[in-house]
Amino acid sequence: MMPTLLSPIDYQSLFWVLALALFTIGLFVLVNNKTTQNRLLGFTFWSFALNSFSAGLLVTESSSRGATLPVILIWLTMISMQPLLALTSLSLLGEKLLLDNSRVKFFRGLLGLLFFLPITITLVDLLFNTNLLFSGLASDYNGGFIAQSGYIRGVLTFPVRLLSLYIPAGIHFFLLLGLSLYKKAVSPTRKKILSALLFSQILFLLINVLAPRLNIVTATFILGITATVIYAYVGFVYLMGSQSRRGESISRRLHFSTMLILFPLVIGSALIFGERSAKIAQLGLETNFISMSITVVLIIGTFAVALGLLSLAFNQSLAPLKEIDEGVQALMDKNYQYQIEQHGEDEISSLTGSFNRALQSVDVSTKDLERQITFHSMEANRQSKELLSITKITRLVLGTTDVSSLLNKVVDLISEEFGFYHTGIFLLDEKKEIAILQAASSSGGEKMLTRGHQLRVGSEGIVGAAAEEKRPRIALDVGADAVFFNNPDLPETRSEIALPLLFQDEVIGVLDIQSVDAEAFIHQDIETFQNIADQLALAAQNVRLLEEAKISIAQLNIIAAEDARSTWQSYLDRQSHGFLYTPLGIKPLSAEQKNREKEADQRADVPITLRGKRIGDITMQRVSRQWTNKEKTLLADVATQVGLAIENARLLNETREQATQEQLISEVSSRLRETLDMDTVLKTAMEEIKRTFSLKEVEVRLVTPKEENKVNN
Repeated sequence: MMPTLLSPIDYQSLFWVLALALFTIGLFVLVNNKTTQNRLLGFTFWSFALNSFSAGLLVTESSSRGATLPVILIWLTMISMQPLLALTSLSLLGEKLLLDNSRVKFFRGLLGLLFFLPITITLVDLLFNTNLLFSGLASDYNGGFIAQSGYIRGVLTFPVRLLSLYIPAGIHFFLLLGLSLYKKAVSPTRKKILSALLFSQILFLLINVLAPRLNIVTATFILGITATVIYAYVGFVYLMGSQSRRGESISRRLHFSTMLILFPLVIGSALIFGERSAKIAQLGLETNFISMSITVVLIIGTFAVALGLLSLAFNQSLAPLKEIDEGVQALMDKNYQYQIEQHGEDEISSLTGSFNRALQSVDVSTKDLERQITFHSMEANRQSKELLSITKITRLVLGTTDVSSLLNKVVDLISEEFGFYHTGIFLLDEKKEIAILQAASSSGGEKMLTRGHQLRVGSEGIVGAAAEEKRPRIALDVGADAVFFNNPDLPETRSEIALPLLFQDEVIGVLDIQSVDAEAFIHQDIETFQNIADQLALAAQNVRLLEEAKISIAQLNIIAAEDARSTWQSYLDRQSHGFLYTPLGIKPLSAEQKNREKEADQRADVPITLRGKRIGDITMQRVSRQWTNKEKTLLADVATQVGLAIENARLLNETREQATQEQLISEVSSRLRETLDMDTVLKTAMEEIKRTFSLKEVEVRLVTPKEENKVNN
């Protein structure tokens, strides 16, 4: 045994300050939260505290009677420590990681039995003086610290040590070792606790091995310090990873924790230092460097414990702020599903709840915004596609001049662009009573066209209804207004829309579109397809008017050509039949000359046409050679220009003749208006007529009403 430099009073002060620190830590752990882990950890600290307090009592005791209680407490806290430590370790680390429920209950029961076994036997020894374990202090005891062999000498000493010390220590060590092999299944907090507990078991074993070489008091104190430091670290890690009580406000909880920590430390320190001073004064000891150093160590230790516990209390209370900071970081990272675990009802918990609700609100708003963006994007794509399809249909409508071709192309394009099952176009008859199918895009529609499919306006299907009501109609086979489609030619139809073809507020037909989807048409589609229907109606009407205009123009051309032919015939009857050009000059042709045959090989006959009608010929003959095709083409062009020139000349002559006639009529009228005498008027009229038409004689007769009747009859 090594000598010691410290006096019994110094050891007593050290043991008691250590006990005070352990008691305060245990009290803080027990009050911090009401869980099994907290209870076991708190009782462990109190067991260490009781052991240190008893060691402090024993180290200065001088009588066997006064030393009996301390040695019993030291024995009981030492022998029952390993079962308690094993229970605490299993609880802190989560025994279910290694054991199932039945084994957990078995080990808990076994360790509990081993914990109470030495306590029970020792109480029996004290009550009945059986000396099974506790045999009492020897008669030669002269005070101070004493080893357990000096008072534990009963027949059950070894079995009890084996059952309550060595077996629990082995169970504890191998459980920790086994759990350390499965660190992947352990949380980071429990990994730290596991390492500390495993280190403590190894260190306790090492101290027990070295104890015989040390002063027994020193060895006991080192063991107590080691247990305090290691389990204080375990408690700190556990408490920082768990939640403290959140039933009251933070300020109240911090005030309570501060009082809980400082009150026992201040009161206990005062009592310890008071007792120390009293004994030093009683024994008349001088204060030396070692004594002063011990006092400083005690003060520093007390303050360290106080600061450590206060720091732990504040960190626990403010730990949720770190979670809130992580939540803010999650918010910045756009992780709106992040939620902070909420405990209790204090200010931080309230802030946590508000933050969670804000995150939920942002999450909901973000999802709503994403849905709206997706919807509007899809809607924009749909509208863009519809606009492109409408543009194609418009281009087709503007480029087609035949109604039948227009309708067939439109139904095919609508079905192709929008992916519809069937598209058909009905046109109304002249009486607006029957809608007749004119074009269809599906094979079933082709069958309907072949048999002349038609519907009565106002009484058959939504096509008839749309034609009568002049508004679009939609039919679906789902929903409250479900319609049963029964058309054998279009068996896959599940929804239909009919849109009237309106021109100047008059229905000229119906655009019928059918789909295999149950809800293919919505009210937003009506405007799109009605625009197509309106363009189709306008185009169909324009094409129809164009066709009618072409027919009218053709008829007018026929009439104009016939009029030109008759006019020219009348004109030619008054003119020469033609003209002959020779080197000797130009002279009119007689009928005999015109019809006289010429040699065909050297003659070229070119017709003179006007508005598609032949009004004459140009006949050319040469002596030397035949006419080439190029020359004949040139002659045809000349003949065309001749026809136009002749027509212009004819019109000019007619205009001149008409002007001359109007001038003559005007002159005659003026001469006649110069007098009011009947004879003079008649005489003037006859003279003007005779002069104008170069007549030899003019006769004017006046008749009575009776003679007029005879003439008329």
